[in-house]
This record gives sequence, C-alpha cells and structure tokens, in this order.
Amino acid sequence: MIYTQIHKIFSKFLRQEISINTSNNIILALSGGQDSMALFKLLKDYQKICYYNFHAVYCDHKYREDAVSNAAELNYLAQYSGINFHYYRVNKVLCNESEGRIWRYKILLKLASYFQPSKLLLAHTLTDKVETFMHDFLYKYFSDSINLLLPVFYAGNNVHLLRPLITNARSNTLWLCQISFLPIWSDYTNYSLLHPRNKVRHELLPYIKNSFNVQIISQIGNSIGFWKLQSLYVDSLVINLLRATVKYGKNKTIFKTIFMRELPLILQYQLLRNFLFYSLGCTSMREYTEYILCKIYLDQFPLTITYNKYTIRIDKDYIYCYS
Repeated sequence: MIYTQIHKIFSKFLRQEISINTSNNIILALSGGQDSMALFKLLKDYQKICYYNFHAVYCDHKYREDAVSNAAELNYLAQYSGINFHYYRVNKVLCNESEGRIWRYKILLKLASYFQPSKLLLAHTLTDKVETFMHDFLYKYFSDSINLLLPVFYAGNNVHLLRPLITNARSNTLWLCQISFLPIWSDYTNYSLLHPRNKVRHELLPYIKNSFNVQIISQIGNSIGFWKLQSLYVDSLVINLLRATVKYGKNKTIFKTIFMRELPLILQYQLLRNFLFYSLGCTSMREYTEYILCKIYLDQFPLTITYNKYTIRIDKDYIYCYS
C-alpha cells in the first residue's frame, strides 16, 4: 500500500467514525468515477486493519447506454478484490437528476438497513460541496445551501451516512487513481451543459479560478464551514425560543410575538420561518415570512392569510395557525 496524504486524512476519519469491529458493514455507492474509485481504493487498503464487511453498490439510472457494461466491469473488479457487489437498475427512465437522486438514496438506505449495523459511504469531495453551494446559491434560497453535504449524518434505523472525502478536492482523488493505476469510467451526462450543475462545474468555477482566484475551491469550502457554525448557533437559539413562544392547541398553533421585536432581525426571521414550517409543513416559506414580518413592523393588524388548507391570522401579540 502506498501511504499518501489522502490516506492520512482517511485514516483519521476512519478512527473517528468507524469502530474496528467485524460486525460493521461498509456500503459504498460505486459509480466508477474518480471519486468513488479513490474511496474504493482507500477502503480496500484499510479493510485488513479494520476488519469490516465491504459492499459496493452500483445504481443504474438508464441515463447511459454503456451503464450495463460499466456495471459489468465494476462487478469484475469487486470480485477480483473479494468484495460483495450489488447491482440495481431502475424500472423506468427517470425524468430528471432530482428523481434519480431520490431513487438512488432509497436503494442505498434500504440496503444499509438490511445489513445492520452499517455505514453508508458516499464519495462526495470538497469540490462537490462547493459546486452544490454555488448551484443552490444561484438557483435556490441561500441559507439552505450551507446545510448540505455534511461529513456525518444519521439517516435513522441505525444507519450512518458518511462522506470521508469531503475535505479533499477532486484533484486529489484523480491523483490517487493515477498513482494506483485504477480504471476510471467517465459519465458523459456530467458534461452536458443542459444541466445547471454542469454549468457551475465546467464554466463558472473554472472561470473564477482562472480569472480571479486559483484557490477558490478551498476558500469557499472554508467559508462554508464558518457559515455552517453560525447557522448551527442560530438554529440552537431558535429552537429554545420556539419552546418558549409556541403553544399547541386542538387544530391550531399559537405563536407569541410580544417580545419578538426586541430580538435581532436574523433571529426574528428564523423564528417566524421555523414556526411556519412546523405549523404548515412547507419548506418554501420565505415569501410568507418576509410578508408577515413587514406587516408586524407596520402594525397592520388584524391580517388573515390562507395557505392550502391552513388559515394564518396575525394579531398584535399573537399569530394563529388553524387547520
């Protein structure tokens, strides 16, 4: 085994998140790309030390004509390495990337639930994290972007989702594949500029890197970590404030806004947004949150808003949500 810097980082992650136990089942989402092949190499190198059961999973979305041959080559590689290989193929062609991701995660979580206890490993890198952040910053609401691609996530049912390579740039995984002489399969759907994420990957980030900052990936990655810590702090405050300000009744939820004006604006916004989310069960509450905050500041009471099957009534000191 060639011991590299990426081995050192992976070894530290392994000691922290995966106990040395033969009952552990490691399930790797294997696509054949450079990131998953690098993680495959690392897991294989440390299998003799940590004694875990290693399963590789390939999910065929029917996006590519060469997907079956891709899976066959990966199956051969897994058998040659003494690793369990699982192949899943979708019944019908999925319409978009989002549907494919949902189907893939359902398959992976179902398999992880079958092999207990288990750790589900995904080969997301720091580059993926930055691309996701930039994509969501451009196309979605900003504050949701920093909550994605966590290194460790508990998925329920005794299944932990891990991303060991989340601190490594994609250039590092390519380098590991090259020095290890690993085969890499290229997914041509990742190069289609019809997908907004591919535009971020192949046009926006390279342009910023070449024209402004060579270290853009690492700098944005560090900033995401800082913003995440801020977000966690605000979330903890909001949870405690919700407990003190929300009352639950039969078919209605009551939110006390008496002291809310004394709070910083960011806490007011997040407090009201979370209240609407838990009361109405909808994540896209930005417009409603901003609208209600404006009405509260302008003292325009009473006010009634209808949302689906719910009625929201805003008075001077209370907000009522009726179902």
